[in-house]
Amino acid sequence: MPTEEQVKECLGEILVPGAMRSLGRLNLVREINVSDKKVDITLAGAALNSDTQEWLKSKISEGTGSLPGIEQANVGHSKMAETIP
Repeated sequence: MPTEEQVKECLGEILVPGAMRSLGRLNLVREINVSDKKVDITLAGAALNSDTQEWLKSKISEGTGSLPGIEQANVGHSKMAETIP
């Protein structure tokens, strides 16, 4: 099973459309959990439109699927906390 660091390296190769920088360089990776043949990844989602979020989910699934021992990738997007006046 790959380590969190190996997953980070994999994510570092994925460039965000429009920004042409990696997920890591844009500091979009919020959380990575690797367990039992799957990886759960949470990205910051506030600055990404829904098309970009879906594209990234696809690319992340492809990239992490090439890591030995990973059969499933779950990608979520964190939401900004609402401020009550």
